[in-house]
Amino acid sequence: MMKNNLLSIFFCCIIGLSLSYFMFNQYDKDSVKTYIEKETLNFLQIGVYSSKEEMQNNVKNVPYYIYMEENNQFIVFIAITKNENLDKIKGYYESLGYVINVRTFEITNQKFFELLNQYEMMISQIKENSSILNIESQILSKYEEIIKNE
Repeated sequence: MMKNNLLSIFFCCIIGLSLSYFMFNQYDKDSVKTYIEKETLNFLQIGVYSSKEEMQNNVKNVPYYIYMEENNQFIVFIAITKNENLDKIKGYYESLGYVINVRTFEITNQKFFELLNQYEMMISQIKENSSILNIESQILSKYEEIIKNE
């Protein structure tokens, strides 16, 4: 009787090990996909400069901006927005005399998306466009804090 129990336990262990070996071989470590949410955002560009000093001299009157170095050039951005408020924000800055080019970038930071969504709701509800300047300054500040310093 004891011999039958030991034999049963032995076969159960062999079957368990065989099934687990089969299951682990079905798992391909290279094919594991992770889902990263991306969102395409519009960056409003006001200039491209060949040196940092030239850039700093030309944007002295800009209340808040961020820049990116690309191909030994300094690209200056004054706003980040989604498509919903793009025309409103672009129109406001053009009314101030800026020549605006829109560039799109894919961003994957969920924390920044949540903040941007809150700011975008405020922009869509404001009637006085002068508030856009303050809101966009806060968005750019948060972008630097969350994305650039990451």
